[in-house]
Amino acid sequence: METGVLSALLKVQSLMSKFEMQCQKREDDRQWRLIQLIIRVLLYPRHGLITSLFPKQPVSTDSQLFRYNLNLGPLISQAIRRRVAVLLTGLLFNYVEQADRPAAERYLESYDHRHHYFDNMYGLGRSANIFTPERGLQLLSQLLELSQDTESPYLRDFIAGFGSGRG
Repeated sequence: METGVLSALLKVQSLMSKFEMQCQKREDDRQWRLIQLIIRVLLYPRHGLITSLFPKQPVSTDSQLFRYNLNLGPLISQAIRRRVAVLLTGLLFNYVEQADRPAAERYLESYDHRHHYFDNMYGLGRSANIFTPERGLQLLSQLLELSQDTESPYLRDFIAGFGSGRG
């Protein structure tokens, strides 16, 4: 793994920790909730975007409730899948420094042999919406609400793509 990828991951994790601490101090928690929601969407069991980049694991959650699955993904995902989700979230929020961005993008592209998910954030958002129309609209509503104060063109493109997806 290139040095730029490690640097990017550390920066993203540091910012995530900062937002989590703000939430624990009862400060504005929208940024932390938005980060959690995006990671949950990316790591949705069996069908989520990041899950589709790796060989399928036998997870018998098909008949379980939507919210249960949404929260389950980050808990049962392997560390490498969580790493990809965290790095991708950092790119979406534009937390990754420009010097580290090419290395981070190359790292992500090394997992994307079939789908070209990482060509642009709009396409990534569209591909991430693997949900039924009803569930997709629920998640889109949450993404829009939680991202109101977030200034990132990448996140805006991701959400626009998510909104044009199956949901």
